[in-house]
Amino acid sequence: MAALLTVISVAYPGSRVRADETTIGVWHDALQDLTAAEATLAVKALVNTLKFPPSIADVREAVVNQRQLARGEKSAGEAWELVTRALSKHGYYHPSKAREELGEAIWGIVQQCGGWRALCGSEKLEVFSAQFERRYKDAKEREAYAEKVPIRVQNDFKALTDRMVRQLPGEEGLI
Repeated sequence: MAALLTVISVAYPGSRVRADETTIGVWHDALQDLTAAEATLAVKALVNTLKFPPSIADVREAVVNQRQLARGEKSAGEAWELVTRALSKHGYYHPSKAREELGEAIWGIVQQCGGWRALCGSEKLEVFSAQFERRYKDAKEREAYAEKVPIRVQNDFKALTDRMVRQLPGEEGLI
């Protein structure tokens, strides 16, 4: 962490970023679930693309973006293009082949929008397309959020939420 913060402070000499004990501790706590290689490469990319020093959130976002690229994840438009190709290729009578070709993630979004047969019977593909792309983007944003927020923080939030739900209205601590 000290090395990363040193890179940032040297790359942005006018900034207040320093590799002091407190800053190292905060950054380590926030990034400890990332590999050293991921964090290092993210900082290297960010110092080459940002005019201002990267934040912890910038580093986490860069790592998630690189992971998505490495996994070959599709944009909403690319996913919709796959759906329309499968629609032309397999049509109404072969939904299982379309499902196999599209994969579970994209198939699941199609199902949320009314299903394969509804898509096949739709006379307004632009409406289906807009619905699909919105839901696909929402799903990708949820996945990215889950990757950006460390699992221990997610677990702490879940535990806090569970406790709050169990409390009756009017009990101490309930807002």
